[in-house]
Amino acid sequence: IIGVPDLTLDEKASVSYGLLTFREEFLSADTSLDSAERQQTRTKVIVEHIIQLWFSKTDWWDSIWFGKSLSSFLAYKMIEANYPDFKLMEQFPIREIVPLMMDDFKPNIWPVSNKNLATNEEILDYLSISVYNKGASLLRLLEHIVGDDVFQSAVSQVVSISDT
Repeated sequence: IIGVPDLTLDEKASVSYGLLTFREEFLSADTSLDSAERQQTRTKVIVEHIIQLWFSKTDWWDSIWFGKSLSSFLAYKMIEANYPDFKLMEQFPIREIVPLMMDDFKPNIWPVSNKNLATNEEILDYLSISVYNKGASLLRLLEHIVGDDVFQSAVSQVVSISDT
């Protein structure tokens, strides 16, 4: 994990193979002065990007949603297990589903998976928070349907496949 001064990204961090770069002020902030929401957001972003190191390999742009969505959802679960006072899973609907519902009716919203990405413009447009929110929400729903144990087993299989 590296803090980079003047990192110019739309996001707070960037993931490469084995290297995480964050805006310097994002890592070096005084937590005693931060609000609970800021501490929760900082924790989620760091955990989510660490998890992305395991799920970032994809065959094509249309499947990148899975790794980012799974990383987002698992970050909520891991933080809930380690920082129960954050009550982050209770916030999932507000942080992920409500913003998605505000955008999902628009004509230019992308489906979670799209095999017809052909141009750089389409790919960049597809790589949006809405796709990742939608994917994380679908994975949360799937976990509720199949149960924690089956979902965890499936995630373990995905991790073992991505290691090969």
